[in-house]
Amino acid sequence: MPLLLILYLVALGVRLVYLAAHAGDPLFAYPMVDSAVYLAAAGRWASGGGLPDGALPFGPLYPIVLGALYNITAGNLTVLHALQMAIEATGAPLVFLLGRRIGGGAAGVLAGVLYGFYWPFVYFAGEWLVEPLVIPLLLAGLLFWLRASDGRGAAGSGRHGSGGRATDGLLYAAAAGAFLGLSAITRPNGLLVLALVALTTAFLQRKLAHAFAIAAAGALIVLPVAAHNYRESGDWIPVSSTGGINFYIGNNAEATGRDSTFPRMRQWTFEKVEALAEIETGRPLSPAEVSGHYFAKGRDFVMKSPGAFLALTARKCVQLVSGYEMPNVKDPNFYRARSPFLKWPLFAGFGIVLALAAVGVFAGGGPGNHKQSNRTANGRRKGAAPCTNARTLTLLFAGFYALSVVIFFVNARYRLPVVPFLLPFAALGLLALVHAIRSDRARLVRGGGIFVAVLLLAEWNPLGAVTDESQSWFNVGWAAQKSGRADEALEAYGRVAAGNNWYPLALHNRALIERDAGRTEEALADLNAAIAIDSTYYEAWATLGSVHYRAENYADAARAYERAAVLWPRATYLVNQGLALRNLGAIGPSMAAFDRAISLDPAFVKARAHRAEILIVQEAYDEAAREIETILTLEPGNEAAKAQLKAIYSLQEQRNAAGNEPGAREIERSEGNR
Repeated sequence: MPLLLILYLVALGVRLVYLAAHAGDPLFAYPMVDSAVYLAAAGRWASGGGLPDGALPFGPLYPIVLGALYNITAGNLTVLHALQMAIEATGAPLVFLLGRRIGGGAAGVLAGVLYGFYWPFVYFAGEWLVEPLVIPLLLAGLLFWLRASDGRGAAGSGRHGSGGRATDGLLYAAAAGAFLGLSAITRPNGLLVLALVALTTAFLQRKLAHAFAIAAAGALIVLPVAAHNYRESGDWIPVSSTGGINFYIGNNAEATGRDSTFPRMRQWTFEKVEALAEIETGRPLSPAEVSGHYFAKGRDFVMKSPGAFLALTARKCVQLVSGYEMPNVKDPNFYRARSPFLKWPLFAGFGIVLALAAVGVFAGGGPGNHKQSNRTANGRRKGAAPCTNARTLTLLFAGFYALSVVIFFVNARYRLPVVPFLLPFAALGLLALVHAIRSDRARLVRGGGIFVAVLLLAEWNPLGAVTDESQSWFNVGWAAQKSGRADEALEAYGRVAAGNNWYPLALHNRALIERDAGRTEEALADLNAAIAIDSTYYEAWATLGSVHYRAENYADAARAYERAAVLWPRATYLVNQGLALRNLGAIGPSMAAFDRAISLDPAFVKARAHRAEILIVQEAYDEAAREIETILTLEPGNEAAKAQLKAIYSLQEQRNAAGNEPGAREIERSEGNR
């Protein structure tokens, strides 16, 4: 069996064992935040709905690939996970090829094995995130760049002729650009990597034709995405409309450099951030203008507070080389601690890989660099034409990607794509230590000293670990709640610390369970506690309204819905307020609430339907008919609206037959919108 296939199957087997062990975890079935967004976009693509409307807030390639797999699996998430893992596991043979090019066959094999047993790779292979796709794309891009940089692809003498070799070099360069372009439309910071690779090729390698091929191929991949964004928004946005927002999150006076907390916003969303930008500028903004607004704020911080910016950047660099896997939404360390499989000592972490890589870089590599190797210390085959140093280019490439992360913020998933480029050096380091144990005590002391020093530095983690597991327990509770495991959810929410930012959300979600179980008083107590902590928590106000509504406390329900609508104007909140007011007999205020809902969302059918109900009672049949006709324009297949319109025509005929004699009707109480 070919070695490449063996390494691939080993890596895939490890991931499938992990999947089998955790397939019953509710978080596998009910992803959250970014994972939920990607899976929803994939489902839309799979159903023929195309990409999301408007300028894209993320790179589109991952949801497109996931959507294609979604169709293959008929929506079976376990099989979909397995197919994603099959894509991610291709990193093992690709790392083997990279390791073999840098340090020989033994280094390649060991690098491929390290890839298969690097526990963060295994963990993230099971997440609905872009990393399982972007890592193989980056590795392929680097391998083609190294091949294009090889002297054998340049003009010179040889048995095949210079023209053929030059053409091959251009093809390899174009392939490198294409794969880097694909990585950029998967994770947009890849645009910086693409640009830096092209610039390095042009100015350091002095291969202008190759640089043009890299840039042109990458641009051809990115251009359709930019065209989509222009068509949808009227702005030239290369890939994602959220770059400026992320830059500001990572570069402001309150930034920590290692998480995605938005300044002075307890639980932020892009919707809230966009609204804030419009408030700050006093006008409606396009997606590109929102991004530009926040980029300017981040740039102002850099320019006006250079000392604080340098200190922040230093913190990011420390986090970049820390052995601690910094969480973002979900904490890999929390889930590893709960996984008997990932806790096996066979799995390596970042600290070990970094320490071994340092030995490989600074202590002369391993036996693959001695006389018995068929490669030189520069990563060239003996007897081949001189070529650019593969080690140097690989380290440069790793640095380019690390830079594209540091300019924003550093956490486990964003750092992850740097690791494959360290694995060949880690393999060389391990081989060097083994060789030194056998034959070179001085080299063992030097290599061992480097290993221990770097490992201690990586594990030192002066910025500290996240010891409060509140967010992780909230995630567990949320997934359990979504899967109908109410008792598990309540237990998990109970573990969220009272002083943590996630505590109000835990109270709110706990109240939803209590409301649906008929435990009204407990639900009210939790919601009032959540609002006392965060009076701007509009979802809690809306849920408070629903609890009061179900208890037929319509006055309290109307006040709660009104507060929710003031904090965050939504047609649903206003319709529910209107229903509560209608049940109180306050017809005028009820109609006003429905009118406000329609002004916010003219296509909101429920607002028009409830408005028509009141008009029917008031015997304003012509106006009621117009509302229903509008509903049928919006939803031609709405059978309830058709029946209601038919009833209106019948009532008109009855009134006309009775000589327009007014009839009394009682407004029925509605159950509201949930």
